Amino acid sequence: MQNNDQNERVRPKLASAADLKGGKARDKGPRSLRKKWIATIVCLAIVLGAVIGGYFVTKSLAPEPEEEPQSTYTDETVRIVEKQRADMDRMTVIVDGEERYTLLSNIAAKTAAQEAAAKTDDTADDDAAKALADYFVDGMPYFTVNSSAAGQVAVYSYSLTASKLIEENAADLEPYGLTEPEVRLRSVYHDGSEMTVNIGGKVAAGNYYYASVDDSHDVYMVYRTVHDSCVAPLSSLHVLPTLATIDSENMRDITVEQRGRETVQMQYLESSEDRISISVMRLVQPIEYDVHSERSAEIFTGAASIAITEYAGHFEDEAGKAEFGLAEPFAEISMLDGNDVSAHYVIGDPVPGNEGFRYITVDDSGDVYTVDATLLAFLNNTNVSYLVDQFANLVYIKRVNAFEITTADTTYSATIEHEPEVTEQGVERDKQTYYYEGQLANEDIFRDFYQVVIGTLFDKRIEDPAEYHLEGDAVVTVTYHMTYTDEPFVVEYVDYDRDYYAIRRDGTTLFLIRKEKVQEMVDTAELYRKGEYFGADDTVTY
Repeated sequence: MQNNDQNERVRPKLASAADLKGGKARDKGPRSLRKKWIATIVCLAIVLGAVIGGYFVTKSLAPEPEEEPQSTYTDETVRIVEKQRADMDRMTVIVDGEERYTLLSNIAAKTAAQEAAAKTDDTADDDAAKALADYFVDGMPYFTVNSSAAGQVAVYSYSLTASKLIEENAADLEPYGLTEPEVRLRSVYHDGSEMTVNIGGKVAAGNYYYASVDDSHDVYMVYRTVHDSCVAPLSSLHVLPTLATIDSENMRDITVEQRGRETVQMQYLESSEDRISISVMRLVQPIEYDVHSERSAEIFTGAASIAITEYAGHFEDEAGKAEFGLAEPFAEISMLDGNDVSAHYVIGDPVPGNEGFRYITVDDSGDVYTVDATLLAFLNNTNVSYLVDQFANLVYIKRVNAFEITTADTTYSATIEHEPEVTEQGVERDKQTYYYEGQLANEDIFRDFYQVVIGTLFDKRIEDPAEYHLEGDAVVTVTYHMTYTDEPFVVEYVDYDRDYYAIRRDGTTLFLIRKEKVQEMVDTAELYRKGEYFGADDTVTY
């Protein structure tokens, strides 16, 4: 009992719910709230003070504002010619004391025509008015003026601004090159008034020239384009025609005539069934023969790439043509592509003093231009020797039913059977079966042998036309029986001299081939007959 009492004495007394509630209520009493509000206001005052203090510190450290800088640029340009575009009647360009040309303005007449057309609402009249030229060259009705280029000169008759006035009423114009100006632009206006702009020497610094107006001694400075556009030759004002765009990869016909050389003409073979070889182009002048595909493409590309550089002059008759070397041309080129686009160029003499260029005409207008001679380099290879296919008897195997090689002693025969078939992929093809000397032949071996027969290359061309139709018996003959005609294609090798056979095709002998090449073909055929030929590695060569 004693212990229990003792325990009761030492056990701490816990606060009751009422006590706890009363304590919280006491914390929320007027005095406690007032202390919290005071603390909050003090904190806010401290923060606001820091912000205001920082602002004034920053303001005190910032430099005093400077005054806004004022531009020192002053526009010193001076309008020394100020009229309307339609005011000009004519302008004469004089360079180094000589009249270059006189431009006649058609602006007023063109404007009147357009205004009249607008009142009628006639489209044809409106189009005709718009098509009128802006300018003409006096005394040269054939000269087709480039309105844009002429306008760059004519503009100075009605609008010219100088960069600045250099000297007012100069006592001496000699230092400015204006006592005898390099350029004078003499303008006459529809109201009868006149004005001359003088362009003198070049300003030492910068791209400017000195200038004056009429007899005034006021010296101005104009930009160099004024000078440069006025000293440009008359040829720079001529329209350069747009040449026909020839598709060189779709050439159908090209003829090249060259002074002192054979005329060369190549044509596209329209029907694939009529082609002896795989070539799609054939030489038709001066001889008929297959052409080398890549070499003929060089000619097509070269001819289609011709471009003119500038206007050179005009001729009215044969005498005028002769002055440019066009009466007896250096070359004449005619082209036609698969889009029916054609072109005809006549090439004349080298330009005197500038032989890297030649004269050229591109139409029947009589206008003459220049062409860079390097663009004509393809003409050097436009000849039979370069263009013809060098294979003596290249015949596409798909065109052959059979062929024989005949010598004085024997004949070797081969047959090719053609049967159309469709592959697993649905592609139609020519299935070929081969026979040699009546026996079924291995495809690979037969094809190698066929390459030997058609792969004989001629060595050189017969140059003398008197030998183009040599007679005499053939030493060796290759006869092809074609799929598309009953007429055989025959290649004969006729004795020419100790080293060469002449190749005769269709009665014409144009080329020579070394005798050992023909003998290699015959000897390989003999090996094949004996069963001793098994492909390319067994081909006889000497």
